[in-house]
Parts: sequence; C-alpha cells; structure tokens
Amino acid sequence: YLMSVYIAENPTFTTIDAGFAQQCRNLQYLQFYRNGIVTIDPYAFKGLSLVTNLMLMDNQITCLPPNVFVDMLSITNIDLSNNRITALGTDTFKGLGALYYLQLTNNQIAYLGNMDFTGTGIGGMGMGGIYIMLDANPIMAIHNRVLTNFFASRTTSQSSTQISFSNPYNNI
Repeated sequence: YLMSVYIAENPTFTTIDAGFAQQCRNLQYLQFYRNGIVTIDPYAFKGLSLVTNLMLMDNQITCLPPNVFVDMLSITNIDLSNNRITALGTDTFKGLGALYYLQLTNNQIAYLGNMDFTGTGIGGMGMGGIYIMLDANPIMAIHNRVLTNFFASRTTSQSSTQISFSNPYNNI
C-alpha cells in the first residue's frame, strides 16, 4: 500500500482537491514542494489520520480553510514555509494532539489573531512540546490572547515550548 506521496517542482499543480487520496488511507508522508499550489480544498486531507508529515513549502498558498487539518490526528510536522499565507484562522490547528513542529517561516502573516492551540503538542512522538516558527513574516501585531491561549494549551509542566518571531520588516 502507498505510504508516501512526493510531488515537486510542478508549477501547473495549483489545487489540492477534496478526497485526492481517498483510496490511500495508509498515507504517512505527504510532500508537495515547489509547486504552484494556491488552493487547498477544506476536505483535501479528510480521512488521512495516519499522516505524520505534511510538507507544503514553496508554493503560492494564501489561506488555509477552517479545520483543514481536523482529521490528521497523527500529524507531528506541518511545514508551510515560503508561501503567501496572510492570516491563520482561530481553529486551524486546534485538536492536533501529536503536532509538535509548525513551520510558517517566510509568509505574509502581519497579524496573529486569537488562535486556539488546544490539544496540540501534548506529547506527540514523546517530544512533549511544540515549536512554532514564524520568522520572516511582516508581523505587526499579536492578539492579546494568542500567547495566553498557546501557553494555556500546555498540559504538563515538562512541556518545552519555542516560538520564533524574528521579523526583518519591523520590530514588534
């Protein structure tokens, strides 16, 4: 059975449709690197509960549909670096209990809204923490509850947490 999908350097690949891997429920690794992806259907990853790594770096993605990752219960690593993402929804990453590494470097995120990290990074793969990389985004403001929500989602005193916010555009 198919466990990995790797599609790279294909500028005509612009959309990840709903159910693209409906018959491949054993997938564990998805890498869509340096394509022309702009759109991800809200149900593109539905039923892919065994995927641990989702690599969507170096595309043209501008936004993520609400709850697009909701079925990805085993996901530990999401890399969305080098896209054109401008905002993140409140529940985009909520409930991803195994998630410990989220790479959002070099997008167009100017404002971090009231994101809910409930249920993320609480021991996935034994790491016990979550790392969020937001470097090289033009972040101008952070909602007054985003860090509170993030740290409130930590459920063990042994969890390690790192959020990287270096910003070459402005000082926040």
